[in-house]
Amino acid sequence: MPKKIATSRFVGGRAEHNGHTRWSGGLGKGGHGEAARAKVFVNREGRERFAGFFADKFAKKNENYPAERDKEILDKLKAAGCNVIPTYRIHIKVSKKSLLTTDLTEGGKKEVVPSERLSFGTRLKNFPEVIGQMISDIEKAANAGIFLHRDCWLIQIDPKTRKGKAFIVDVASAREIEKGEPLTAKQHGASTISFFNALLEEYEARKKGKSGFLKAMAAFGLKK
Repeated sequence: MPKKIATSRFVGGRAEHNGHTRWSGGLGKGGHGEAARAKVFVNREGRERFAGFFADKFAKKNENYPAERDKEILDKLKAAGCNVIPTYRIHIKVSKKSLLTTDLTEGGKKEVVPSERLSFGTRLKNFPEVIGQMISDIEKAANAGIFLHRDCWLIQIDPKTRKGKAFIVDVASAREIEKGEPLTAKQHGASTISFFNALLEEYEARKKGKSGFLKAMAAFGLKK
């Protein structure tokens, strides 16, 4: 995990900025590598100011992070009306590139759960609403020709209210479906929707004192 201060350029917003980052701990791993919490400073008009805490997503050792590819996918999903992470910038330090995004933990104040780890046991008061947010994103993305896998979101949870919100962050497994492929984006997306619907059915069944666990397992392609 990098610890030193690095001279940086931040590209992809309304303007390009120079500055530096200071890493302060890991945030976990994603499809293209891992992420660290970064304290970001930006130079404007000859003065440096603290811009906030962000998540800096970088590649594994000796690999290049596909920052342009991820930003392009996020741009298209945002244009399609999906609930994309609020801030994402290409972060260039020396010859290495990473993707700088909003730190959904807000400096450690909020809990964050990857969507593929979301379960009916997650302490989440608005579970059906969060599932609905992700299904809506899948449908909007499919209309734009993009397939979203079930690991594309992070769920930000307020520890006080136990309410969450889903944001598309990790698009390593997302991809644009080309014309002529056997399955369309909507057909691919239907499998992800089935996964989330099975979670929701199990959640509702357990609230009623029942369990649809076997049905949920079948939807995941698993056997007892």
